Parts: sequence; C-alpha cells; structure tokens
Amino acid sequence: GFQSKAKVLKRQRSSSPELLRCKRRLTFNGLGYSIPQQQPVAVARRNERERNRVKQVNMGFQTLRQHVPNGAANKKMSKVETLRSAVEYIRALQQLLDEHDAVSAAFQCGLPSPTLSNSYSADPESPHSTYSSDEGSYEPLSSEEQELLDFTTWF
Repeated sequence: GFQSKAKVLKRQRSSSPELLRCKRRLTFNGLGYSIPQQQPVAVARRNERERNRVKQVNMGFQTLRQHVPNGAANKKMSKVETLRSAVEYIRALQQLLDEHDAVSAAFQCGLPSPTLSNSYSADPESPHSTYSSDEGSYEPLSSEEQELLDFTTWF
C-alpha cells in the first residue's frame, strides 16, 4: 500500500529531467568530453566593460550633480533626484531665455515690455516655449559656448 507508493514516488523523483541532466553532464565529463563553455577571458573582458560602463555612468551623474542647484549639498542626491533636478533646472533656464528674448524683441520694436508670464508655455510639462523668434537672428556660438554644449567632455 503506502510504502510501495512512496518507493514509486522516490524512483520517479530520482529520474527527473533535472537530475538526468546533471547525471549526463557528469558522465560526459568523465569521458573526457565537455560541453563548450564561454572562455573565462571573454567573461572577464565583458565584466570589465560593464564595470567601466557603470563607472562612466556614475562619473556622469557626479558631474551633473555639480551643475544643478542643490547638487553640491551635504546629502548626496540619488540618480533619479539628479535627473529630475536637471530637468527642472533646464526648464527654468529655458524660461529665463524665453523671457529675455521676449524683452529684447519688445525693446527692438520699441513696444512696451510684454508681460513675462505670457512669454513661456503655460504647460509646466512642456519643455518647448510658445514664444517663437527668428532662428536666423542668433549669433554664432563662441568656442566657450560650444565647449559648454559639448557635455561629453565633462566626463
């Protein structure tokens, strides 16, 4: 009755596919045949590339923290906080530029200064300004400004 069922269950478990795979592997290794495995050198190279990638990402965040407000505070900002702060900062700078452009345009036309609150998008999620200016009126960037725009050199 009960004991014979237990023996059958044990026999079934011992011949499970998982166990058979292990037994086969042991048998192949005993015969001098081994399943081709990834070379340790390739694994070491891949791991080194990943370590370098992580190091570069971390250095990038460290540099970004130095360029955003509150980035140099005592408490280290998380990566998510750093990115959010950078987005906020960029939006604030864009708003400042848009307001400056609107005031400059008003002075050039000799018009009274426009209300600044209307010179940028009312949607806080939109990084685009509703103020449009003539793209051709911008002066070429100085080498210093070009260097600032080339953020990859910050790393």
